[in-house]
Amino acid sequence: PSLRGAKKHYSSSTAPVYRSYAFCGALFLRDIHFSENLKAIPRYAFYNCPQIRSVKLPESVEKITPKAFVGCKKLSDVHFPSKLQDIGNDVLFQCGGK
Repeated sequence: PSLRGAKKHYSSSTAPVYRSYAFCGALFLRDIHFSENLKAIPRYAFYNCPQIRSVKLPESVEKITPKAFVGCKKLSDVHFPSKLQDIGNDVLFQCGGK
């Protein structure tokens, strides 16, 4: 899926995989509800989504690739699942909740 700038909320109950840059530049995206069978968050999936404030990843997520949430300037609350096995470099680069 690609949501460049249009939606404030995204919910998927079925998508087990997202592509790199899937939500890149979704300037108004604030709320994300992930599929319970999601396995990984790809590189730059949420790049430059400045309105995202919190992310609760489902327990099924095992991998977060590098720079998945780069530039999410208001992101200050992230729930990492207990099954997480691999987290890449700079996943939360330029994030900060300001």
